[in-house]
Amino acid sequence: MRKPAWWVVAAWWLALCVPGWGQAPAQPPAEVSALNPPPMAEQFRLLVENTAGGRVAVSRDQGTSWQPLGQVVRWTEKVNPSGYTASQWAQPGTVAATAVNAIHLKTGNNPENGRGMVFSLLPREFLGPKPDYRSFLSPDSSIYTDLPAGQAIFGGGWAPLVGNPVLVQRGETEQPLGPGYVPAQGDRLVIVVNRPVRYPAQIVFENKFGGLIALGYPDGSSQLIGVVYKPVLGVGRFEGGLYTGVGRIRANHTGVIDVSVSRVGKIGGFQIIPAGHAMSPEMTNARRLTQWMVVGRGGGG
Repeated sequence: MRKPAWWVVAAWWLALCVPGWGQAPAQPPAEVSALNPPPMAEQFRLLVENTAGGRVAVSRDQGTSWQPLGQVVRWTEKVNPSGYTASQWAQPGTVAATAVNAIHLKTGNNPENGRGMVFSLLPREFLGPKPDYRSFLSPDSSIYTDLPAGQAIFGGGWAPLVGNPVLVQRGETEQPLGPGYVPAQGDRLVIVVNRPVRYPAQIVFENKFGGLIALGYPDGSSQLIGVVYKPVLGVGRFEGGLYTGVGRIRANHTGVIDVSVSRVGKIGGFQIIPAGHAMSPEMTNARRLTQWMVVGRGGGG
């Protein structure tokens, strides 16, 4: 029998011996506790009207005026009660995932299966059937837009960030999206796109076993936030890579940073995932194949 690679052995050793490897911590580890939650500053707001022909628009003055970006082609009145695994770690009432091919919004956690309850915003490319699609897709609980994948709110200049709060406007009322919410025709969804006031210019990953992970700030300062448990040594084929180019982030949620290494129209990339997600049942390949970097907490915190 062929012996496993050294990093596979190391990964399993970590799974057995390192606290926190096999689960997502309830509280931020010591390395990043000071960053959670950080002071935030609003950048802009997105509006999506859940009705055929509804506006998709952006506001840079906190909702006083709106610049049109596109339209809703098909609206929804459903929520998926069993989202992708990492949706359970997103905060209810926020953007759970943002990508060039989808945006997922979370209402709450399903007490029956622990999964996040989500619905989605999709680009125009998804109006047709997607046979053999290998990424999370919930056709009935999605709002379809006429915006192209990889542009505008889908990985373009108006993309939201994971964790951004979502508001729901019905008639004259406005309230946070929360548990029990189900979209209704005519609902106006407002995503408040904010980001930390002290925003890093880069995140540096040392791609080696035990490599350091550090935030770099515009003033030249840096902060260590974790370590690399398993380096990435190859590339794979991840859905959505079709819609973005080389060196671009294809998708981001509470369980992944997906990086494209292929041209638009081709599929090739790698993923950076936290150790807790690496131990999810469907992530077996991440523990033995080369196209995943596994990262986690360092310093024993």
